[in-house]
Amino acid sequence: MTTRRRSTKTDPEETQSYTSPSHQHAETRGVNVGRDAGDIHTGDEFHVPGRALVVVAVLVGVALVSAAVLPPLFTYVTGREVSNAEQVRTCMDQHQMNSARDKREVETAGDTYLGEEVYRRTTFRFCDWPRPGYAEADGYSQIEVIVTPGPGDSEATDATNLDRILTTCPAISVTYQFGLQGSSEFVGPYTLRPGDVVEPFTGKAWVPQAPADGEEPMVVYPYPQSEEVIVVRNDHIVLDKASCELSTASPRPYGAGSS
Repeated sequence: MTTRRRSTKTDPEETQSYTSPSHQHAETRGVNVGRDAGDIHTGDEFHVPGRALVVVAVLVGVALVSAAVLPPLFTYVTGREVSNAEQVRTCMDQHQMNSARDKREVETAGDTYLGEEVYRRTTFRFCDWPRPGYAEADGYSQIEVIVTPGPGDSEATDATNLDRILTTCPAISVTYQFGLQGSSEFVGPYTLRPGDVVEPFTGKAWVPQAPADGEEPMVVYPYPQSEEVIVVRNDHIVLDKASCELSTASPRPYGAGSS
């Protein structure tokens, strides 16, 4: 009788087969984790299932599209523009302004400035954000214009009024309006800085007119206070607009006028 010996040869696939502890745990719960699930371990190599690759590719595509589209949308909705607008609105509310730039006339009856009667007081007000260096913590700044008597005693001197412009801005831009006999024109804008004493047609330094025969010379020269600009004029030309400007130019001597 011939006895067949059972082969002890080991299948290479069996020796290389590896079942992770997690798979063993899954199998005890009746989870199919074999070749049908597309999850195959062969030695230390892990093969990503085909369906997972598709999911990853889709997610990457969505991420790329989002990176291109969402940042501008986010910036528009919640970024600097919206934040700046909210800051400006807060400033306007605090200072009871209807717009971010306004012009307010103040009653001056009985008012004086440096011992002189005040003809008119006008305030140009601004709310800006990001906050300029010259503005208050909430972005508010202003240019106050106080009109007082000038050194001239008649309109012919072009010096019957002084616009004493008070500002903490490093420079201001002003535009004047001239009117005479039914016609008018705008003059400027030009840039002035604290310490300037100028005439309004060119923004150049004011020079007193020589007195006519029989007239006394103008002996009162207007000297500006700190953070003050003086414009010497008559009633035919008045300030129309004023705004702050940044200036990196070196300081000019008092009374030098615009350059």
